[in-house]
Amino acid sequence: MRILFISKFNWQDASPMATISTLSSWSLAQTGIPVTLLIQDDQPGDTQKILKDRFGLDSIPGYQIRLFQRKKTLFGKNDAFYRYVNEVIAGELKLTRDLVIITRNTNLLPRLVPYALDRRITLLFETHGYHGTKTLPGLPPRPRGGVLSADSQYGMTERLFLNHFHGLICITSPQQALYQSDGYHLPSVVLPLGSPGVDGIVLQRPAERAYQQKRLVYAGRYTPHLSVSVLFEALSHVRDLGIRFTWLGLKPDDFPVVEKWVKTWHLEAVVDLKPWMSHADMRTYLMTEASVGLAAYSNTFRSAAVTSPSKVFDYFSCGLPVIAPDLPTLADVLESGVSGQLYTPDSVTSLESAIRTVFQSERDYERLRDGSLRSAGQYAWLARSQRLIDFARSVRTQKKQ
Repeated sequence: MRILFISKFNWQDASPMATISTLSSWSLAQTGIPVTLLIQDDQPGDTQKILKDRFGLDSIPGYQIRLFQRKKTLFGKNDAFYRYVNEVIAGELKLTRDLVIITRNTNLLPRLVPYALDRRITLLFETHGYHGTKTLPGLPPRPRGGVLSADSQYGMTERLFLNHFHGLICITSPQQALYQSDGYHLPSVVLPLGSPGVDGIVLQRPAERAYQQKRLVYAGRYTPHLSVSVLFEALSHVRDLGIRFTWLGLKPDDFPVVEKWVKTWHLEAVVDLKPWMSHADMRTYLMTEASVGLAAYSNTFRSAAVTSPSKVFDYFSCGLPVIAPDLPTLADVLESGVSGQLYTPDSVTSLESAIRTVFQSERDYERLRDGSLRSAGQYAWLARSQRLIDFARSVRTQKKQ
């Protein structure tokens, strides 16, 4: 078996999609199966240096990165990339008669479907959203876009082509249920996103030291799915705990928006806002400066149904107890009172209570930290990779039958 992971996301962009594609494909190669990551970027570069500097990953045997430099042709920017995809697939098929192709890009479905009839190829689609029209009991209302919206166009593409793929990888249980209720009958599996391995730096910092730093951290961009007003009001209520708060990963346009909330609640002295940084630098900060990780999502359809926040798994691997809203997607991976604390979504009082609970004593903090490290092992990228490979083999067997 060989695996070809195809990603249209820009490799050095701030988008988490490129990071997830890299971590996932690199971890698949750790199982001993040859893996090629085909990804694009606006600039050429030394792939091994980028892998190390940007993602904190070492080169390993059997892992190859094919970096395509984006170029505009008469037919647009994507035409040359699609032709390169075909070239790489042809090259892979010279090396194996058992090729698994994985993509997370909906607009690659029509380009890859012709390969579904090739007995040497197994096509897997890893979805990171849901673009249909269904909902489930207990989920927030699903926003509806017009016929020209991205959701509508992606939904139409999936409707036409996805059932011709051989397998569907979902990242949350509600997401799998949505696809099944929408008439997608291909085999599917739920694989939440993974946790990087526990670095030695984490274990070198005593729990006592991490607790005494009393720094709550949110890692990620500013998006409409965050409950920002609730977050900063709750922080204003816990001043007596001596907690500092850091937001990592803001884009330039985000700073004025977030700064407004900081000033509204007079938190300038205890809040630090930092720009986007590489995944490797972000993890170093979490391992050395943070005490607790925060996932501050609001109760939206996206947050409750299809978000498997990679930041939570990063928090686990850095030994940080996690505070997160009690949404189906987060309750699936976070056990309240064991690896962190769940709170009622969009509730200032509940978030304040969760913060106080996590910081109430050093002994309780250490217990939650130990639970977080255990969760890091449970959701390790390597363990996820093995389950993905098992699923691919099962799908291939069904395809032959």
